Amino acid sequence: MMRKEHSDISKYCLLKVIGKKWEEETEEVKDRFKKLAEDKKSENETNCPNYKYHQFRNNTRKKEKTDWKKIKI
Repeated sequence: MMRKEHSDISKYCLLKVIGKKWEEETEEVKDRFKKLAEDKKSENETNCPNYKYHQFRNNTRKKEKTDWKKIKI
């Protein structure tokens, strides 16, 4: 929803704004969302008891390193 409202802002900056807003929320609001997350977690554990998270990585592509000292701004 925020991405549609602020399409001119990069995802990185948008995540920083969302993080700041979360820090400013009251403990009451944070507790409500933590409770929702716990409920969903227990629901998922009940529905899929044998599920195990596996992280997949794409190691086929190497990242290009940038020498930031050579870049002049």
